[in-house]
Amino acid sequence: MDRRLLRAARGGHREWLEAVLLGAAPAPNHVTVHVAAAGEPQPPTAAALLLDVATTPQGDSALHVVAASGDSEAFLSCARTIYRSAMALLDRANARGDTPLHCAARAGNAAMVRCLLDMAMEEDEERGGARFRVADVLEKQNGRRETALHDAVRLGDERLVGHLMAVHPRLARLPGGDGMSPLYQAISLGHDRIAELLHQQGGDELSYSGPAGQTALHAAVLRGAGMKTFSPHDQFRSYERPTRIHRQIHSDEARSKKQKHIDKCTSWHKLKPRG
Repeated sequence: MDRRLLRAARGGHREWLEAVLLGAAPAPNHVTVHVAAAGEPQPPTAAALLLDVATTPQGDSALHVVAASGDSEAFLSCARTIYRSAMALLDRANARGDTPLHCAARAGNAAMVRCLLDMAMEEDEERGGARFRVADVLEKQNGRRETALHDAVRLGDERLVGHLMAVHPRLARLPGGDGMSPLYQAISLGHDRIAELLHQQGGDELSYSGPAGQTALHAAVLRGAGMKTFSPHDQFRSYERPTRIHRQIHSDEARSKKQKHIDKCTSWHKLKPRG
């Protein structure tokens, strides 16, 4: 990536960014005029070509860099400038499979997340109002098969999780590569308010899955959490493991009580005077 482009993106300098993109255009006396036939798409601009190939060693595009660097109005303005020149970068993945939305959510840049989703909504509006583009961007999974919701949950950002769920509630049905659903993740990390939010907004398609065949109930039991978040009517995919856990806990408690009784009897026998 051009150093000037990288510096402008990291610093949120829209004027510098525009200057770099303008410099990618041909000189005025070397302008090539392309007359498109009816129905033929316009060829990409020089700025779009530059942004398309300009990446960091990690495969980050300029939009990745901006999304991860900040969410002040300066960074949002840079993101819009990049998007207008190269719309395909909105869900372009880097070497780790992360999209700009992943990067923004992981950094806790809530305003940037909203900005990126607004771009996707604009595309959907141009196509007649169906929210296919929004769903595509939100459901994009990285190399770990995680969505931006996983990053927001891991960060513990309740407002960001709430926004993502408000835009696309079905997002909570997608588990990560290890089978860990956002709900399981929230419970295991101790983010109880986020777990309640996911449970309330996830609807019937909410995933309870966890790694190695576990469910959110396992996470709650292993954490020792009171299961006030879940009603007895919640549908879990497996009851077998929690039952064994509860039996093991009960067995440990019984064994402990039995041992205490033995110790007490032994102690009493030692103290009893011999006839």
